[in-house]
Amino acid sequence: MQKKVLFLEIFISDMFIKNYLVNKYIYHRINKNNLDLKKVKQVDLDFNLDLNYNNFTKIHYHNLEFLELEKHKSLNKPDINKEIALKNLFDLNEIFKKYNQKIYVSYGTLLGFYREKNFIKHDIDTDCIIFSFENLLKIFNTTEFKNSKFKVGRISHGYLSSVFRNGEFIDLYFFEPINYLSEPFFGMSSNFIPKDWKKLFKIKSKYLYPSSYIDVCGYKFETINSIKDYLIELYGHNWQVPLKDNFYNQNY
Repeated sequence: MQKKVLFLEIFISDMFIKNYLVNKYIYHRINKNNLDLKKVKQVDLDFNLDLNYNNFTKIHYHNLEFLELEKHKSLNKPDINKEIALKNLFDLNEIFKKYNQKIYVSYGTLLGFYREKNFIKHDIDTDCIIFSFENLLKIFNTTEFKNSKFKVGRISHGYLSSVFRNGEFIDLYFFEPINYLSEPFFGMSSNFIPKDWKKLFKIKSKYLYPSSYIDVCGYKFETINSIKDYLIELYGHNWQVPLKDNFYNQNY
């Protein structure tokens, strides 16, 4: 009995170390060309908070104009303006690329791009994954971001941020390595995350590196690999069938 317990302990320890190293490697590869922080000034979002980059999980900010926009979309369920949303996503991607920061199209946006070659009609926003919340805050203060006319809509305790322009917005979810015994994942670790989000907002590390690209309406966006397998895991085997009147729901 003692030998079995010892074997189990060794096996669990070995799996933990293996998954930890896998996540460290993938995180390193994703962020290998990191932003030169010395070239970016301290972020200034024009609100009354002392921003400490080492404690960005404490930052909680909402732009009133953004709150009205999100409320309007949630209540009225207007069709997303695909032309504006695509241009917004492309322009934000270009800013991120200039500073060597990865941004992956994800969730309902990825589903629409892969299945319908466009946005899902009843979606209200664009979903993306980012991998450095600290650098995101710094990019918000770059000349490129300011000149783009994007506005910061919210910053939520180091796990979610949103930017908006011309009536459409992009949600940016911060993912970092999470070491599960069964399989290495990336996900959200902030203590402020809603409990039901922890189950939904995570992804197996194997999907994150190497990345792939998806072409939509003449634009090219970076995203995960093995897209079809991922969509089946996330939405089930009926992922190809649009669900009518399924507004603002993870299943689409």
